[in-house]
Amino acid sequence: IYTSRIGHLSYNMDCYLSSRKKNEIAIFGTQKIIANYLIYNSWKNSKRIYFSKIGLLGDFFLKNFFPNSKMLIKSNELDPNYSLAMTKGKNIKIKKINKINILGNFNQNKPFICFHNRDDAYLKSIGGGGDINNHDYRDYKFSDYSKAINFITKKKIQVIRVGRVTAEKFKIKNKTFYDYSNENSNDENDVFLIKNCQFLVTSATGLSNIASLLRKKTLFVNHIPFYLREMYWCAPGSLFIPKKLFLIKEKRFLKFHEIESLKYDIHEKNFFKKRGLRVINNTQTEINLATHEMFLNYKKKDTKIYNTELHNRFWSSLKDQKAAKIIRDKLKINICNSFLLKNKKLI
Repeated sequence: IYTSRIGHLSYNMDCYLSSRKKNEIAIFGTQKIIANYLIYNSWKNSKRIYFSKIGLLGDFFLKNFFPNSKMLIKSNELDPNYSLAMTKGKNIKIKKINKINILGNFNQNKPFICFHNRDDAYLKSIGGGGDINNHDYRDYKFSDYSKAINFITKKKIQVIRVGRVTAEKFKIKNKTFYDYSNENSNDENDVFLIKNCQFLVTSATGLSNIASLLRKKTLFVNHIPFYLREMYWCAPGSLFIPKKLFLIKEKRFLKFHEIESLKYDIHEKNFFKKRGLRVINNTQTEINLATHEMFLNYKKKDTKIYNTELHNRFWSSLKDQKAAKIIRDKLKINICNSFLLKNKKLI
């Protein structure tokens, strides 16, 4: 298990526990860095789960000499295709955290919503974590949330920034915005805030996997790559808006089905640039409208706005229909109506 990455520590273990055989005993090797000890120790307390250096030796031995051994936990057990792991109950038991270190006038007993953005600061802080993949196209600024933050606080809801290490310092004249990132972030604070928030606003980051682990609804903005297989780990009831891709030579935006059909390779540097594509981040207005939509609908079990002809056309246009049906029908994950209405021509 790549324990230095919160995404792997959360999602891979969650998938494994959702499908392992009864009475199966598992030994996992770990890295030196543990992204979140609260989650790590919770897994250690799971029945028949052990973490040991022996796991690394066993993994190396089996992969090199007995790659077909039934004793080897295969990659598709940790990251299965067409996964229904998120439709099952929570596999983790987090110890109860009664309170966290209070910052300013933040009242943890009143409603709040968490915001987080993806940048390269965390990976740089751990020396890349052994990750040589290209992730730059996923980045965007926290300040892109400015309009959404002001909208939420006008609704008498507190806003919390979360994130272990961030690249951008953010200041806003808003008495109900609190920054729990960087020096105010720790293992317990991060889990407590995400567990108890109304919902999380973020992108496809490692931290978003904590929300999935806790089955907490999430609004995913700047979602990229728009690759359906990357959406099985989203908590049921979540919403998303993708980044758009502009084809420079033809001076047009790619259709949604064209974006979905791209053969993404995270190991390839400058993947989009080599194909003459410019990655377009979501605007502050798009993010604000999506946040407004999530705020209005996150408590509802059934929302009619996602069962229209427009949404049917969107999902039907995608190539991987098996994945589309799981995401839409089983996980109840939808593209934001506000975003789809503005981008009908991309269907």
